[in-house]
Amino acid sequence: MAVIYQKDCYHARLLHAEVEHYNKPQLRRIEPHAHDCYHLVLVTGGSGRFFIEGKIHPTSPGQIYLTGPGQEHQFMNTGSDSTRYAEITFELIDAKGKSMRLRFEEMLSVWTNQPCEFVAGTMLAPAAVRLLEGKMERLIEIGRAQSGDLELNLQLAEILTHVFFAAFRHVAPTEPQSLDAIRNYIRTHYQEKLSLTDLAKQAHLTPNYLSRHFKELYGQTPIDYQIDLRLRSACGLLKTVNDPLDQIARHVGFEDVYYFSRLFSRRIGQPPGRYRLSGK
Repeated sequence: MAVIYQKDCYHARLLHAEVEHYNKPQLRRIEPHAHDCYHLVLVTGGSGRFFIEGKIHPTSPGQIYLTGPGQEHQFMNTGSDSTRYAEITFELIDAKGKSMRLRFEEMLSVWTNQPCEFVAGTMLAPAAVRLLEGKMERLIEIGRAQSGDLELNLQLAEILTHVFFAAFRHVAPTEPQSLDAIRNYIRTHYQEKLSLTDLAKQAHLTPNYLSRHFKELYGQTPIDYQIDLRLRSACGLLKTVNDPLDQIARHVGFEDVYYFSRLFSRRIGQPPGRYRLSGK
C-alpha cells in the first residue's frame, strides 16, 4: 500500500494485528498515550469504555475506532469493563523512515481522494463486521506465513478500502438532492425544535459535514436557515395580525419573547414592535 502525500510516497509497515484481543481489567484507569502509528480497532464483544482525545466512548460489538499519530487514546479495560476487540496497528513511513503525521481520516482522504470524516464509535452493519473480521484474519495468516511486505500491504489496502466504504461512504460527496431534502424538511418543520445532530442523522451524515456542505450550497447553515424562516414568518404575522409579541414568538417557534426580540432586532434591523408600526 502506498500513500502519496505532498509528492512524498509513504509505505505501510504492519506493527501488530490481533482478532480477539482482551485486556484483563485494571483497578485504575491507565492514562491515555499517543504515538506515531495508526490503530484500527473493531469491537467484537463485551462492553466498556475507550478514551480518545479526552472523551469517553462506551463500547459495544460492531463499533469501529480509528486513531492516528498524536491522538491520545486508551483501549485498556478498567473496573467492570469487558471489551474484546480485533485490532491492527501500522505506520506509514517515507523513504527516509519518517512517519506520516496525518490523522486517520486525513490519511484515508489523501489515499482515496475522497472527503473523509469519522465519528468515533461508528457502528458497522453486521455484514460489514463479518467481512472486516475475515479480512483481518487473512492479514494475520499472511503475516504468520511470512509472505512478504507486498502481500501484507495489499491485504492492508483491501482492509482500508473496506473500512472506507463501510464507515466513511455515508459522508462521501453528497448529491444536492440529499441536501434539498433536508432544506425542505426545515421549511415544513421550522417552528419545531431542530438540532443539527438530528438533521444529520436524517441525512446519514456527520453534523460538521452537513453544516459545511449545506452552507456551501445555500449560503448559510441549516440552523441559520431555520432562524431566517422563523423571522420571515414573524415579519408576515406582524404586518397582518394584532396578536401580542409573545404569541407571535411562540407561533414561529421561539419560547422566549425577549430572545425573539433581540434576534429580530439584530437580523431585521429594528425591534418587532417598530417593524409592526412601520407597516401601518
